[in-house]
Amino acid sequence: MGANNAYIHVMAESVNGGGPRVLVTDDNAEVLVTFCDLLRPEFTPVGAASCAEALALMREEPVDVALLDYNLPDGNGYTLLADLVVCNPRIRAVIITGGGMPSAGPVSIESHIVRCLVKPASGEALRSAVREALSASPES
Repeated sequence: MGANNAYIHVMAESVNGGGPRVLVTDDNAEVLVTFCDLLRPEFTPVGAASCAEALALMREEPVDVALLDYNLPDGNGYTLLADLVVCNPRIRAVIITGGGMPSAGPVSIESHIVRCLVKPASGEALRSAVREALSASPES
């Protein structure tokens, strides 16, 4: 984990809420910290700036929902979700993009995607999407 990414992880973990764990990914440090802040205190966000960091966090302690940036430095939200599903077949995800709506995801992960949001997304839009993901019944 790079120095900047380690800082983001520490910041995200240091002031968590007490609710369900939400993995938040974004390669922009400001956006990542802001999204984590907007989810507290209703949820317990953990932040990652790359696919590799997100997978490492997921292996340390599973999350209930993933809020995934579509464009990451080492992959995209769809490939990351496919890897997260291997770790937790019941995970639900919200895809976030700054570049317009991505095309439909692969069939293998389609049922895990609850919603797609376009940046900038409001705190209420983020929290509402996470609530929706938590209430969705996994098919696995």
